Order: sequence, then C-alpha cells, then structure tokens
Amino acid sequence: MQKKLWIYDGPSQYVNLKLPSISSALSGGYILFFFLHDGSVWLYSSCHPGKCVSGWSQTARRYGLQGIGNVMISRPFLFYTLVRKRITENIVEYKQENSSAYNIERKILIPKAEEVFMMAEPLPDNHG
Repeated sequence: MQKKLWIYDGPSQYVNLKLPSISSALSGGYILFFFLHDGSVWLYSSCHPGKCVSGWSQTARRYGLQGIGNVMISRPFLFYTLVRKRITENIVEYKQENSSAYNIERKILIPKAEEVFMMAEPLPDNHG
C-alpha cells in the first residue's frame, strides 16, 4: 500500500499544531508549498515546518508582502533538499522572472511534485 504523500493541506496558522519538527540528526525534512493570496506559489524544504511558515508570515507583515492562503506539506523525506531541487527542475517553466515564486496552478503542480516524491526515499515512520 502506498503511503500518503501529503500530510497537511490547510491554513498556515495550524501547521505548528499538526506537524512536529524533525531532529536534525535524522537528516530528513518536509517539502512545503505556500499558496499566496496573489496566486503565486513558493516552494520550501525544512525540518521545521512551523518555523518556516512563521518566518514567512513575519517577513510578509514586515515588508508588506502577500500572506499565505494555504499550505501543503509532504510526508518527510530523507535528502529533502534534493527532493526540493528536483521539483524545481520539474516546474522551472513556471518560475517568475526575478523571483523565487512560481505561477503554476495547483492541479499542474501537485502531479509534478508527486512524480518526484514517488522516486524519493521517505523518512522512516519512527522519526521525530
């Protein structure tokens, strides 16, 4: 049976309540997609998803940037930064010029990310 690829899909304010940080000794982490209010998508990888979301929210308030409308977070992967890199290679044609954001519809983005997830090594279930 295939493991669930996405473990969170919802508002940013609940990420800290739903997902634990992963010990840096495990060398694993999550893939995060931030769907901003302006329609752009930002891609991150982190072993601390709550801190990543909080950091974006604080920066957005400080500099008047777009806030997060929704967050999707993958199950944890070993080599999570490499997983993020492979996803960026899959969606490079949707990258905004002079920005780290992407203009890509969710229905296109998710299959492109899941293609990478299917080839990636998941973090064992006893992490944390």
